[in-house]
Amino acid sequence: FDFMWEILSEGALGYLILVPGDDPAALPKARRIMDVLASRLDVPFLVGVSKQDKERVWSPEDVALYFRLPPELVRGVVCIERDSSRALLAELFDLIAADPPTS
Repeated sequence: FDFMWEILSEGALGYLILVPGDDPAALPKARRIMDVLASRLDVPFLVGVSKQDKERVWSPEDVALYFRLPPELVRGVVCIERDSSRALLAELFDLIAADPPTS
C-alpha cells in the first residue's frame, strides 16, 4: 500500500505504528513506513510493540534502540486487551492535545 501513504496521511493529527514484538523480521519494514510518515508529517506519533503478554518478544526499550527513538515514544501493548489498547491510544491523544496543529 505504499502508493496510498500520501492519501492516508492527509490531515493526520498523529499516528501510531504497531510492530509485532515476536517478529524481528518485521522491524525493517516498520522502519521504512515510519521513515516515510516522518518525512511527510510533522505530528506526534508513538510506536506500539505488540504481544507483550508473550514470553519471547522484543521489549519496547529494544525497539526504541532499533528505531533510534527516545524510549518514551515506544510502548508495549497487548492488542487483545482492551485496557492496554485504550491506554496506548489515550497516550497518543494526549500527545496530540499537547501539540495541537497550527492552521
